[in-house]
Amino acid sequence: MRILRVPPNWLTLQCEFRINIKIMKLQKLKDWLAGLSFRVGIGVAAACVVCYAISFAQMLLPISVGAKGALWVIFFGLAKTFQYSAILIFGKEGIAALRQRFSRRKA
Repeated sequence: MRILRVPPNWLTLQCEFRINIKIMKLQKLKDWLAGLSFRVGIGVAAACVVCYAISFAQMLLPISVGAKGALWVIFFGLAKTFQYSAILIFGKEGIAALRQRFSRRKA
């Protein structure tokens, strides 16, 4: 019986290849999100606020502690996902425009 010996760097190359593919997929997703309109970003940000509200408001429901914890994890995770997606959609210029709009309202 012959044992096949794999060079020690083979595993490293394979892991680097998988990481590069994941980075390329994430970059593709980031580019797609950045291509969405400002209005879509506002909708996603609104969904973020709603998920944050639900994640904490569900604590008032008369259900078990385990269910409350599961609901909190789900809705808080959704809120964070919406939050970071909205930031990617808005981009640097969109966030500056939002800050400008809110600063005008205060003055």
